[in-house]
Amino acid sequence: MSYPEKYDEKLKFWRLDTLPFLPKEYKYEIIPSVEKQFNIIKGLLTREDIDTVYVSTDSGREGEYIYRLVEQEVRNKR
Repeated sequence: MSYPEKYDEKLKFWRLDTLPFLPKEYKYEIIPSVEKQFNIIKGLLTREDIDTVYVSTDSGREGEYIYRLVEQEVRNKR
């Protein structure tokens, strides 16, 4: 998810008068330090010769959630 300042520059620093911050629609972006890995996964997920992808994340909710976010971003960046 994008940092609060991507919604409004005033939210860059946390203050009691700006909390809680609950956007109507969440923004997402690729973290620069993992952009290379994201592009590799994007390339694999968008190959024409691939018709099935098996999600093999860890069994916890966090791994599944990360995969779903990656899949969402791949679809948005096609």
